[in-house]
Amino acid sequence: MANDHYRTFVDEAFVKPIRSVLIVDDQYPTYDEVLRHRDSLKSDQGHVSQKNWQKNPERIRKVIRRFRKNDPPLLVDIHDGQNVDPESETVVAEHLHQSDLLVLDYNLEGTTGGGARAIETLRHLIGNDHFNLVVIYTNEDIDTVFESVRWGLLAPTPNQLTEEQRDQVVDLIDDAETGSMGLHDRLRNSIGSEQYFYSRLDPSKFGQMMENGEAPYTTFRHDCEEAGIHACHYGLVLAYYLDIKQDDHLGQMTTRATDDTLTWSTDASPKWIKGNSLFVCFSNKSDDDDLLNDLRSALYNWNPHPSRLFLTKLRAVVDERGVVAQTQALTQKHAMAYWYHQLMGADQSERLWRVSETVVRHSDNLMSEILPDVEHFALELINAEANAGESRQRCRQHFGVDFSSDEDEKLAMLEHNAFVCSKEPVGWHLTTGHVFSMEDMLWLCLSPACDMVPSQMKNWRKKLVGDRLPFVAIQLYPSGKFPKDIHSNRYVFLRSNDSVEIYCFNHPASSDSAPRWETLHAENAGRFLEGTFELSVWRTQQKIPDEGLQEQIPELVVNRHSATVVSQLRYEYALNLIQKLGLSVTRIGLDFSGGID
Repeated sequence: MANDHYRTFVDEAFVKPIRSVLIVDDQYPTYDEVLRHRDSLKSDQGHVSQKNWQKNPERIRKVIRRFRKNDPPLLVDIHDGQNVDPESETVVAEHLHQSDLLVLDYNLEGTTGGGARAIETLRHLIGNDHFNLVVIYTNEDIDTVFESVRWGLLAPTPNQLTEEQRDQVVDLIDDAETGSMGLHDRLRNSIGSEQYFYSRLDPSKFGQMMENGEAPYTTFRHDCEEAGIHACHYGLVLAYYLDIKQDDHLGQMTTRATDDTLTWSTDASPKWIKGNSLFVCFSNKSDDDDLLNDLRSALYNWNPHPSRLFLTKLRAVVDERGVVAQTQALTQKHAMAYWYHQLMGADQSERLWRVSETVVRHSDNLMSEILPDVEHFALELINAEANAGESRQRCRQHFGVDFSSDEDEKLAMLEHNAFVCSKEPVGWHLTTGHVFSMEDMLWLCLSPACDMVPSQMKNWRKKLVGDRLPFVAIQLYPSGKFPKDIHSNRYVFLRSNDSVEIYCFNHPASSDSAPRWETLHAENAGRFLEGTFELSVWRTQQKIPDEGLQEQIPELVVNRHSATVVSQLRYEYALNLIQKLGLSVTRIGLDFSGGID
């Protein structure tokens, strides 16, 4: 739950930028109905509209009035949900993705539909790149609706057990039931929706919590122990009943590609569900509806960490001031004309490089106009936080990172070092700083960037080696432990899946050792295969003599190898290693002798 001082910043980042609201409710009057005379409110079939808003229009008027009294007043649109079909891909309305807040009636099909249309709408939104704030609006019990929506947004996982393991559990339960009648039913009842959702919410911890007899698996653990099931089988038995629980709800679960980051509240109230592009909270329909306040309460309970607030504020400022900032960023007409002149004059291969460079320059100009507002927001947040508590305590609350733990502190430093040192690879051809995998080793391209542009390849070189672009690369040495000489300018930190790996410029055991460098040749002037970071690299190697001919002088051959760029050093870090390589290959061997014993 967000602290009082922190709520101000959550509100500024998420709620204050809201400008438009779309209410989707089959009982709300649409503008078409309001504009027609009351006596002519007929459907296409000629019968009187069955909507009940006319019986109590004041309640709906209050909802809309609260949005209109906001500062600034919000633009409110209403849709009756008639084109929301749970068996189709139809969108609620064509302008749905343009609304900042969606108020969605859970019972669009009446009280008999079980929220199918509303859940289908959420499934559509969860695959949308636009971040959507949604309030589910219902007369039903909030806990029941919350559970149904979670089932509806989750995709089933593969069964945890093989057929052989399932048979093994069935035999275990049958044997245990000899002395504990009704054990199967008790175990099945002890694994309900709460236990299943917890296993999806925190897959890394729920098994250990069950073994410790902690909630929500206390009853399950007690029943297993009382029935005499050996502790080594608890995990198998739990997986068996979790699979059964999922099978019971397959009809409710989505078949769409779903969001693996889906999470939800664990407190009794307020209820919320969050995905990468969706935040859903829940509100009861009443005569005193304050939906924005319900949204705020849910956001406070979610308690987004400060880094998310920074980026959310950045998005809001871009939306609000982007046009003005764009105008300011476009004042340097002569420079922009020069860039465009270079784009138009470049050949097709060089144009790709020029476009990337020009887009970065334009975005830098735009961000220079936007960032001061975000920096002011961040400074106010940090000042408020500094007055509210010690930094380690706040980091535990916001990020779940405990800097009193050596493991957490080490992981934090690793992730920081990887972020400042390297990034995901970009580009369409091999260039300075690209880290590529070849022959089960990692290599780093350290030729200057201007020599790596395919269109800059010299004609005389083409006559010698064709379209094979020569470049200098060093082999990176794995460094298993966190190095003590971290500031020796020898190390690079690369992200690999969910971990960070450390590599050294030269041999880790000797700071003075020379790097292992080679001149390699990139096929097709270093261009990647379309849509990939793959290329072919030619390497000069010694040919192994045939058996019985070992006394012959080994020949040199050029072998073709497949290579894949897996990471990229940030330019300043690549430049540092280029300089180190230059110092290494130009060092002078002096004729000094050592001391005399």
